[in-house]
Amino acid sequence: MNIVIVCDWAYAGGGAEKVAVDSAVALSRLGHSVHFIAAVGPPATELLNSAVVLHLTGQQELRNKAPLDLVTSGLWSTHSRKMTAEVLVALPAGDTVIHLHAWQRALTASTVQACTRSGHPVVLTAHEYGAACPNQGFFDYQRREICERKALGWDCLTTHCDTRSYAHKVWRTGRIVLQRLSASFPTAVKDVIYLSELSRQVLAPYFSTDARWHAVRNAMSLVQGPRVASESNGHLLFVGRLSFEKGADIFCRAAALADVSAVIVGDGPAAAELRQQFPAARFTGWCDADGVRAQLQHARALVLPSRWYEGQPLVVQEALSMGVPVLVSDRTGAREVVDHRETGLHFRHMDEVALAEAMQALADFKLVRAMSEQAYIRYWRNPQTMASHCDELVTVYRQALAGVGQRRVAA
Repeated sequence: MNIVIVCDWAYAGGGAEKVAVDSAVALSRLGHSVHFIAAVGPPATELLNSAVVLHLTGQQELRNKAPLDLVTSGLWSTHSRKMTAEVLVALPAGDTVIHLHAWQRALTASTVQACTRSGHPVVLTAHEYGAACPNQGFFDYQRREICERKALGWDCLTTHCDTRSYAHKVWRTGRIVLQRLSASFPTAVKDVIYLSELSRQVLAPYFSTDARWHAVRNAMSLVQGPRVASESNGHLLFVGRLSFEKGADIFCRAAALADVSAVIVGDGPAAAELRQQFPAARFTGWCDADGVRAQLQHARALVLPSRWYEGQPLVVQEALSMGVPVLVSDRTGAREVVDHRETGLHFRHMDEVALAEAMQALADFKLVRAMSEQAYIRYWRNPQTMASHCDELVTVYRQALAGVGQRRVAA
C-alpha cells in the first residue's frame, strides 16, 4: 500500500507531529511505501534513518512570518500545492491513501486542496478542532471559556475570541473559508480518526453525513516497568504548555486551597506570570520524555485542568500506564479514559474549589493505592502499542480505499 502522510513539521514538535512521524516509520518497516510531506524541518532522525520518502516544501511556521506574508503565503502556498500534487499524481489509484495530520501551522489550505482533488482517499486524524474552528479549539480566549457557537456562523464571525486581536481572528477565519471553498474540506473527507467521543460529537456536524468515524488510539512507545507506588508520593503534577487554556493557574490555585505540594512541568507564554503568582509551586521548565517520566515516578497524581475540550493528551495515558492516578476536568476528552474513583477522579470544569476537594481526597492512602493499582492493571491489559496502532490504521486505510472504489462504481 502507498501511504502519504501530511504534517506541518517533519519532526516531533508536538503531539500530532510525534504521532505522524512515529507511525510513518512503523508503517514503512511493515513494508508499506510511505511518503511524508511536511513544510518545516529539520527532519526527525527516525525519518532520515528509515525508508520513508521525505518531501519538504521548505515553508516557515506561520508564527515566524512577517505580517504581510501572513496574508499572502500564510493563507495559500502555490509552491506547496504544486509539490504535493506532483507527489500524489505519481502514485497509483486504488492503492494509495493520504493521511492528513496537521496543516494549519505551515502548509496551508493549498496542500489540502491538492489532497482532496487527487482522487486518492483522504483520512484525517482530528488531533484538535481546526477542521472547523478558526482558532482550532472551540475556545473563546476573550471570555476564557469553551465556545459553543457554530463555526463560521454569524455569532462566530462577529465575536472576537482570538488570543490576539479581532483582525487576527478575521485572518484565521479566512483560512477556514479557503479550506471549505478551495478544497471542499472537511466535507470531502470521508474517513475521520477521532481520539475521544467528545471530539467526535463536536466535529461531526461539520463533516458530511456519510463520513465514517474511526476510534484509533494513538500509540505509546512504553516499556512496562513496576507500578509507581503513588500512594507513597506527596506532590501533585501538572504537565503541559503553560498557556491560559491549559489551566495551569487553576491547578496552582487549587493546590494552594488544598494545601498540597504542586509541581509544574512545561513552558510557554504564561510561565513568568505563573512563577510570580505562585511562588510556592515548583516549576521545572520544559522536560523531554524521559524527564516527564521521572517526574511521574514521584507524583501522587497527574492533574489535567484544561479549560478547553482537549483531544487525548498522551501524558494521561502515560501516567495511567505507570499507575499514577489522574484528576481530570469533566469537560475534556480525557475524562473518557479516566474512570472516576477507579483510575482517578473527575472534577467540575474550571472549578478550582472542586479541584481542591479532589486533591484533598487524595489524602486517603487506600483510595490512592486502589486507583493506582487499577490504572496500571487496566492499561497493561490492553496497551497502546505501535503494532496495534498500525493494525488499526491499515484497517482504516483499506476501508477508505474500498469506499472510493464503491463511489466510482456508483458514478
